[in-house]
Amino acid sequence: MNYNELVDESRLKHCFALADGLNWHYVEIGQGEPVVLLHGIPESWYCWRYQFEPLASRFRVIAPDLKGYGQSDKVEGDYSQQNAARELAALFETLGLDRYYLVGHDWGAGIGKELAAQFPDRVIRYCHMSTPTVHYDPKMAPHHTAYANDPTKAVETFRDAQGYIRWWWETGGSVNGVKALSPAEYARMVEEFSRPGVAEAVARYFRDAFDRTRRSPNAFQTRALTMPVCFIYPDGDPRQPLDYVQKDLREAVPGYERFVVIPDSGHFSMQEQPELVTRAIMAFFTASS
Repeated sequence: MNYNELVDESRLKHCFALADGLNWHYVEIGQGEPVVLLHGIPESWYCWRYQFEPLASRFRVIAPDLKGYGQSDKVEGDYSQQNAARELAALFETLGLDRYYLVGHDWGAGIGKELAAQFPDRVIRYCHMSTPTVHYDPKMAPHHTAYANDPTKAVETFRDAQGYIRWWWETGGSVNGVKALSPAEYARMVEEFSRPGVAEAVARYFRDAFDRTRRSPNAFQTRALTMPVCFIYPDGDPRQPLDYVQKDLREAVPGYERFVVIPDSGHFSMQEQPELVTRAIMAFFTASS
């Protein structure tokens, strides 16, 4: 699918906001009830390029660069998912978002889960994509532990944005490897992940997430997810096979409503199978209207 055939980037509004001492960059399009899209690693707002136009036909769509990514602040501090959620809540309050639909992918889903758990009265419905929810097994992603234990090496790895993105897509990001991206898409992803300070900031996420997990065995508590929750997972992510992510899921999440499997896709399903992912999000968010 050709990105330029699906969304005219000139229609996207690139915005900046100061919230609770942090400068944020976010992209916005459309009108209506707000939908917030949270990206993961090694991404930015750009990973949702296929979803912007279809969702904007019904919603006001907002996709921030997470702290440390893209054009958002990259200051030192607490990069745990719990604190990242609180900081995002301050941003959304600044933007006047009293209640909103929420989608999180990868690390953005980890933060999204915390956001929904800490502020359940603000999240109308939540889509959780491609990250562990109930259980976390370090053996499934040994690079996580490596990055946490050796921050200097992690920064070196992330500074090679071209190599890191290629590695991600070739080892689990896509059933078709980096060939799933056009040269222009690949270049744009590299550009966003190469911005000054990104490598250092992203390494802090691993540092603080693993510190928290070691201190608290209940870091993946899900009982606070009482709003309707939809889980969207690809069938071809080697680090997150379906039987692994589905184990105990219905029992652990009070708001569990549906589980959608995206066929013929690796980890980045919203880019590999954009129509199926967009359809799943739209169907879930309009189910109550």
